[in-house]
Amino acid sequence: MEQNEKGLLEVLIQRGMVPSFAFPLDVCTFTARESADGETKLTVNTSQDMRIALNSFVPGNYLTIDKKTYLSHGMTATMIPSNPEAIINRVQHIFGDEEKYLTEYNYCNECDTVFKSVDTSLQKDKNPCPICKVSARDGEILSKKLIRPDGFAPRIVPVDQSKNERTGDVKINGYGPMEAIDQTRQTNIGRKFRAKAKFPSPYINNNDAENQQLIWESKEWQNIKAYSMQKDDVEGEGTELVVANRGYSDNGWSICKSCGLVALDEKDTRSQGHNRPYSISPEETRRFPEERKPELIEASKRLCNGEWESGLFFGYSFRTDLIFFRIKLTSPLDMKQRLSATMRGAITAIKESLITETTLYLNLVDREIEGGYRHISLPRVDKAITENTNDEYIDIFLFDAVSGGAGLVDLLDDDAIQAILSQTEARLKGERCHGSKCQRACIGCLLDFRNSTEHSILNRIHGYELLQYLKASTPPSPTMLDEDRVVNLIHRLEHLDSSLGYSLKGNSVYQIQRNPEDTPLKIHFHSILTLWSAEGVINLEEGFGIEEVTRPSDADLVCCIPFEVARDSPSEVIGRLHQYFDPPQESIDFTDLF
Repeated sequence: MEQNEKGLLEVLIQRGMVPSFAFPLDVCTFTARESADGETKLTVNTSQDMRIALNSFVPGNYLTIDKKTYLSHGMTATMIPSNPEAIINRVQHIFGDEEKYLTEYNYCNECDTVFKSVDTSLQKDKNPCPICKVSARDGEILSKKLIRPDGFAPRIVPVDQSKNERTGDVKINGYGPMEAIDQTRQTNIGRKFRAKAKFPSPYINNNDAENQQLIWESKEWQNIKAYSMQKDDVEGEGTELVVANRGYSDNGWSICKSCGLVALDEKDTRSQGHNRPYSISPEETRRFPEERKPELIEASKRLCNGEWESGLFFGYSFRTDLIFFRIKLTSPLDMKQRLSATMRGAITAIKESLITETTLYLNLVDREIEGGYRHISLPRVDKAITENTNDEYIDIFLFDAVSGGAGLVDLLDDDAIQAILSQTEARLKGERCHGSKCQRACIGCLLDFRNSTEHSILNRIHGYELLQYLKASTPPSPTMLDEDRVVNLIHRLEHLDSSLGYSLKGNSVYQIQRNPEDTPLKIHFHSILTLWSAEGVINLEEGFGIEEVTRPSDADLVCCIPFEVARDSPSEVIGRLHQYFDPPQESIDFTDLF
């Protein structure tokens, strides 16, 4: 078989058409090609599923194997061309044919949305993100090169009898023992970016239609529908997801285009030569043609001086079975804040609950179902609206954790989805919490090793508030889970400032006065997920706006305050409320106070 030819099984595997329930199809290796006595010694050769490897094998990670700790430092190629130069420069063929080995990865540098394609005709220098535009952010779509690694490896250096690295004028690459240094003293090289499966969004007005099929809707759940996805409307081929590790600070990796060494520090790219992530022993140099052997042997002894290419992402795409729950976002949910940590915490809480409840309902082993979410903006289909407007959605997707799919999520029918949503509601309400209901998240309801990187943002209460909106269009409220929450907040405010007298008006509106002759000010405490912009309600987007109140003609105006703001900064809130009774002589901008 010619080098560029592929067998039928390999093609089927790469296209995700063969289920991999019992074994991974996309595999990445970690190898240590050391040498001694003129021979190559493959002392380490382990493998992992590609999605796991893109987190655990990538450069900068430490791996302990057979009581020795290795520092991953380079990218390797499993199959190299037959030409003799490839023995020395094992990844040079990848960068010599980027159209074949590298793909394009389009993503927003602000909201993290991944796009299937982009409309480059909008602007020459910048391509603004349509998702960020809705959220009043300045996100820009960037295009990076995505490289699918065969494997990773440590840097291999010449060592002495004590296994310490030899420096100075020494023979390199096999002419003497070469090993990876045991990293007994580990260091924190930098922040690791977790590689997650992304469901690319179609770009607005790009006619990049998706072949989705509505599989569930219910009058009980007004703002959510469930869909399945198929490639080109062909059953069995699944949906394409993409996984990328963007390196430290999301700026990508710098890789030597000759040997595959990956820079862990800027000084790596400035050094005069470097050791390769593999040795070249005399055993391998026997494959050099006789007429070029002296030249090539001499080249193999020298340090690598290959050029560096920066901004590369490690990643790959795979196909699997997928369904998604589409959430339509409308008022009073705050569109401009939908990318905030608060909204992300609510969405992530719903997503994690759905994964857990789906796994339990189908009686599966943990980790067989995974999920994520994406933001999507689609042209509005409404004949009554003539202007160009878009509807905003969030898609929470669940997929089989094996490439090719095992048909697990395809088992979800109407009854299953209805039951899973009901159990998700109970979980977010706090019925699975250990002991008393937690105030954010606990191991009973949400926290798990699977979502350890998201523990800092998960919020069960916000997730429940958002879920109630999805179910009955009920605006998120701090009293949904605990009617005493607002009452307790008022007691706290009264304790801090007794000069303000509070009285409840209705179910959620409080009225304050400092003196009997003062015009009362009405206050409504609402969820931080909502944006109250209706007439007669002060919009907190630009601050309290109390300084704009003209008394007494605006006596019925309500001061709208996010509950979390008042809870976390009560003294600041009290100071702002006093502005109503003693307005400043000059207008004050309160925008940056919260």
